[in-house]
Amino acid sequence: MKKQRCIYYGVLSVLMLMTLLFMPRMSVFADDGISVRLYDATSKMNGHDIYVDRYIVFDVECVEKGSVSFEVSDKNCFEIQNNPGSNASPNLPRYVIIPRDDESDATLTVKLTTNAGRVYSTEYTIHKVDAISSINVDDIQLFTGESVTPKINGVKHVNYFKKTVESVKLIPHLLKYSSSNPDIVSVDENGNIKALKGGSTKITVTYNYYYRSMVPNNEGKYETVTVNNPTAVYTVTVYDKITQMSFGKSDVTLNKSETYKQDVTVYPVDGVTKKEYTWVSSNKDIVSVDKSGNLKALKAGKSVITVFSTDGSEKSASFSVCVREDKAVNVRATNSSGCIIVEWQPVSGALTYDLYRASNPNEEFIKIATTNGTLYRDSSISYGKNYYYKVVVISQSGNEYNSVMSDMSLGVKCELEAPQITSVKYKKGRCKIKISGAKYEGYTLYVVKNKQKVAIATINGHTANLALKKGQVLYARAFVTVDGEKIYSDYSSAKSTGKKIVKKAKSKTKKHAKKKSKKKSKKKVKKNKKRK
Repeated sequence: MKKQRCIYYGVLSVLMLMTLLFMPRMSVFADDGISVRLYDATSKMNGHDIYVDRYIVFDVECVEKGSVSFEVSDKNCFEIQNNPGSNASPNLPRYVIIPRDDESDATLTVKLTTNAGRVYSTEYTIHKVDAISSINVDDIQLFTGESVTPKINGVKHVNYFKKTVESVKLIPHLLKYSSSNPDIVSVDENGNIKALKGGSTKITVTYNYYYRSMVPNNEGKYETVTVNNPTAVYTVTVYDKITQMSFGKSDVTLNKSETYKQDVTVYPVDGVTKKEYTWVSSNKDIVSVDKSGNLKALKAGKSVITVFSTDGSEKSASFSVCVREDKAVNVRATNSSGCIIVEWQPVSGALTYDLYRASNPNEEFIKIATTNGTLYRDSSISYGKNYYYKVVVISQSGNEYNSVMSDMSLGVKCELEAPQITSVKYKKGRCKIKISGAKYEGYTLYVVKNKQKVAIATINGHTANLALKKGQVLYARAFVTVDGEKIYSDYSSAKSTGKKIVKKAKSKTKKHAKKKSKKKSKKKVKKNKKRK
């Protein structure tokens, strides 16, 4: 029994030894006997991911001697060539990966067939990437608690000197991130950011990539361009969510066509909140509101204006708007005989109108009259002075519209009306003159001498009897005395005293002709006597 047991264990030991001797050797390589090492850019390899721009040279290290073969899943993307090079080790074959036109990724299968007939195989994913000149990333706005992974764009200079660029794919593991204020925004190794509290911070992104290439300049010649660790900085603004909203006024009163904007108070007051809201009017026909909160009163009535937060907090606040009736418009003032006529357009719903006046637009307007019409003659004025007017509408519902004051009228000067010379009768060197027009303090008469108007008389009534010559031109002006100074009207139209008398002189030519005819007749008589 003991002998049989020894024979059993002896046979078992022999079998185990033979198994160990003849079984395939376990690879000490992580890649099943094959190791690929990049020659010119080790930073472009991450595990089984290989990133290729123009080309990439690599070595293949094998666990045993044998032949190495390659298989690319898509030959339109990449091509593998033998490229020993001047520095190639005879024990480490060197190869080159060349990208083709297709932009897709491909699978590279590396296979080792040993001299002993054993086969080792491993796979790599080849990504085509372009050598970049810079990286770009946009600023971001977040609310507290939100997370996002920003999109980072690689930029390639198609023509570096002409600034012709296009976006390219980046190698993710080559991007490094840092936050200037981690208390506001945190960022992990993959670029994921999280908003922690309200405020603003800078995120710096560095692409650990070295690139040197010959690129064409503007003259078509090639120059060397070097890119080393391009960096981008973007701003992340974090907003606190609103906890409460309110307005300074709960009730607002406006005139028709008046505009208004009321500020919104948001809480927390010391927080960083987004000043963007949605505005709604309960009655758009009475009060309109735009996206910025600007109100416009359209017609009389009431409306409720509500503002809603847009940060997801679902907070809101409201205030009411009362629109009053129209104010008086087109207030006009015109000069008339001894007064100023003030007119304006009627207002629907008006009971009466209060008229206010000032002699200077910067002075206080004083109430001078109340009327239920839209025209008023203001005779309590002084000649030669300017006057300005405003109208206040008094509504039928009481005092609701008492404060609705119109715009100011244009200034009007109280002036005298120019008189007219209606009649001039000339007889025996004297002229009877009649003047028509408003009754003023007096009138001054003028004649034209040497093309100038010269005053010849001042009268108190509308008639005058003056010694004048025929053919003279007359004018008249009215006047009043204000504060010791005479204020004159414009000149009347011209009036003549009649046609000027001109004495006719006897013709000298006729007398001369008679004398000549007498002389001729005398000469003829003398000649006739001589002939006899």
